[in-house]
Amino acid sequence: MPMKNKKMYLSLLCVAVLALQVAAVSTNDWTVMSQGGSKMNYGLWKTCMKTGGITPITANVCIDLPPKASLDKNFKKNSLYAARVLAVLGPVLVAVALLNMYMKPLATKWNCALLLAGALASLVAMAVWAAEMMNPDKGGGGNPKGSPGYSFYLNLAGGVLGLVAAWVCYKQ
Repeated sequence: MPMKNKKMYLSLLCVAVLALQVAAVSTNDWTVMSQGGSKMNYGLWKTCMKTGGITPITANVCIDLPPKASLDKNFKKNSLYAARVLAVLGPVLVAVALLNMYMKPLATKWNCALLLAGALASLVAMAVWAAEMMNPDKGGGGNPKGSPGYSFYLNLAGGVLGLVAAWVCYKQ
């Protein structure tokens, strides 16, 4: 296969990784919790609660994360910040690799390393989120265990596709 085709396929793979990771970072559905008639969606930047009752009227209220200190003293701010940094770092590194591909030869090991680092940053962000942000507070009790939302799975797909892109890059 000619070098131009390899570059095009790898570029398309990188664009797909970027699209998945940017969508994951920008949406508020990393964790979904339901309790009674309410549904809460947690994202990296805010949480939204949708309430429904006997009447057909529903309310949707969103607050920025982390919540004010007076609202929740048990909120895991450091885990949230770590997940944010890693989740944002992933697409940034993939974008740098994509730009670098057109400035230098395709098969440079730097591009491959950037793709690998971007994929791993996204996957580690998911691990931090799953370990810390989806579990109920150990001291507070009462919070239901959250389940992954579509943003979490978008990030997973972007991370795995990023690993595939790094492997394709190394194989050239």
